[in-house]
Amino acid sequence: MSHSEEYYSQLLNKVNQTHPIAGFETNKYNLDVACFLAEVNDTSAYLYKNCSNIDEFGNLYFGLKHTQVGERIRIAQSFGQRQNDGSYVIPNMEYLARYTITNLGEIRKLPGFNGNIEDMENIYNVSPSNSSKELREKLKAARRELHPNAAKIKENTEKFEALELSIKEDTLNAFKLACANEGEHYIHVLKDFINDYINNHL
Repeated sequence: MSHSEEYYSQLLNKVNQTHPIAGFETNKYNLDVACFLAEVNDTSAYLYKNCSNIDEFGNLYFGLKHTQVGERIRIAQSFGQRQNDGSYVIPNMEYLARYTITNLGEIRKLPGFNGNIEDMENIYNVSPSNSSKELREKLKAARRELHPNAAKIKENTEKFEALELSIKEDTLNAFKLACANEGEHYIHVLKDFINDYINNHL
């Protein structure tokens, strides 16, 4: 099922009301970041466009019909957690995006990441033949931080707020301004932003 821009706008407004995040408000910037991080590898932004449902906390749900195709079941298993009925829930991708950006300094040191934005896909590649044990453990650790249970949201938020101190406020504001000016070209803006951050701030 593909959702309209209006749907996302209403959802994000609802999230802003129910789950405000100090210093990194839940808005279209975060959705852009999450979609971008999904797009840098072969998952693409279909995580948001074709999920069965998305709740007010940003958790993505994939029903049984969404997980029968090989590629989709691989993605659901990689990012999500299996439910009793066989469907999958993928924890709020916003947190996964924030985790990645706020830990670029650490991730940059990992095997397979050479400082290029294209290498970020290695963080999400859990195939034993294509990613190191250290990278897989990093992803598992990130997943543990991203529990889909709403009761964990506040705790996770506090952890991420602490991590966000590593991002300079002026750099983040510049990124937001660039996104606002570029509109639909946010993907290219985000690539430039992350590359600039890696080269000049880490």
